[in-house]
Amino acid sequence: MTLFDHLEAFLDACVLDGRGPTTVRNYRSALQQFLRSTKLRSPARLSAAIVDQYLSGAAASVTPATLQLHRSALRSWLRYLRGVGVTTLSPKVVVRPRLAVRPLSALEPLVLQKLLASVTGTSLLALRDRAVLLLLIETGLRVSELTTCNRDAINGRHQHLSVCGRCPRTLSLSAAAVQAITTYVAARTDIDPALIVRHGTNVRSVRTLRLSSRSIERLVSARARMAGLPDRVTPERLRATYTQQLLASTPLPVAQQQLGHLHETSTRRRLSTSE
Repeated sequence: MTLFDHLEAFLDACVLDGRGPTTVRNYRSALQQFLRSTKLRSPARLSAAIVDQYLSGAAASVTPATLQLHRSALRSWLRYLRGVGVTTLSPKVVVRPRLAVRPLSALEPLVLQKLLASVTGTSLLALRDRAVLLLLIETGLRVSELTTCNRDAINGRHQHLSVCGRCPRTLSLSAAAVQAITTYVAARTDIDPALIVRHGTNVRSVRTLRLSSRSIERLVSARARMAGLPDRVTPERLRATYTQQLLASTPLPVAQQQLGHLHETSTRRRLSTSE
């Protein structure tokens, strides 16, 4: 098998492992660029010098965050290759330094109230947008997790949401959130299994109605503008707000589980920034 064949097998494994579509797409782009640049075909020819030369060249043309993505993609791919018995470079040679990231500030309760108040009416779009905002505010879901939720993820009787993927967990919902979601789903006439879908005149031309991550980001930004909020409101800031509220009142292991962190160190970093 060539490296291109191994790349497709790796991406398929990422999907089966529950990696989000954005992650898989970014890995594909980064690793295809690596293979085109290095012109490698055999795993045995991969060397630390080739990787270092490629990353040094990429550093001159991409942002630090994008370079970090390339490092992550290479490390994950090499780890996969060695895991399936391919003789190749150790992933440890791809050094991934921690970037200095400015923590996102939490939103004030009044901002959240205004955001929800911006959704009025009983149209399908209004019902959907209110359901999305309540889910993001009350659960701190990642956008990629919300886009993969199906209708059967909601248990209205026990008021909880089942999250699948790499970090499966069950999250509690308020009665208001359950009501908003069930009202939205009941008002739909489509048969798409996705919990959150697109609506409009051109939806019949697409294979799936499932809303994309970028569409949810635009939805939140649009509602923030309608509410006249001066601060930049994004799904990431809604998650940061939920995280700070959770860490202020919840033991670390419980918070780690609810946030969907694979490692406790990820939760501890959020704790240090919220103090």
